[in-house]
Amino acid sequence: MGVRRSVTGILAGTLGCLALLLSACGGGDDSVADPPVSPATSSPTESAQHESVEQFIRRWAAEDAQMQNTGDTSDFRTMSRGCDGCDAVADRVDSIYEAGGSVHTGGWTVLRLTQSVQNGKTRTIELLVDSAPTTYTPSKGAAPNHLEGGREHFQIEVRPTGNSWVVVEFVEIGS
Repeated sequence: MGVRRSVTGILAGTLGCLALLLSACGGGDDSVADPPVSPATSSPTESAQHESVEQFIRRWAAEDAQMQNTGDTSDFRTMSRGCDGCDAVADRVDSIYEAGGSVHTGGWTVLRLTQSVQNGKTRTIELLVDSAPTTYTPSKGAAPNHLEGGREHFQIEVRPTGNSWVVVEFVEIGS
């Protein structure tokens, strides 16, 4: 069984915040992939009536890639209220763009998304993804860094809000 690590602990390093969402953990699952997650056509704060947890997580993952590629963290933060790990990732993206840097990623391809626990209205979701290769420049004039991408496993805790959901915890599951 894997070791559960808090995102805030993982994000303590200089690039930890960004690497958590962008780097590979490796793995050996042979699941058939869903189509790549693509950015939502409507605002992430506007959701369909009674959005399913799966629809929300896919939209949240697409917003993560959008946030990294544009430096606009506002919608990702709205979808992740109360999630310290999510805020740490968004803070790192903000710091990169404020320093004149940039991020270029294709985001995640969701391989498996399953509910593992339901505690009242809160749900814990197991998320297995393939992370696309990513290039980021931490500041203006700095040399670009490359992350290979690869398989990652996360647990995401969500709670209902209105007709949708909000991420309240985000942890990486180590192998």
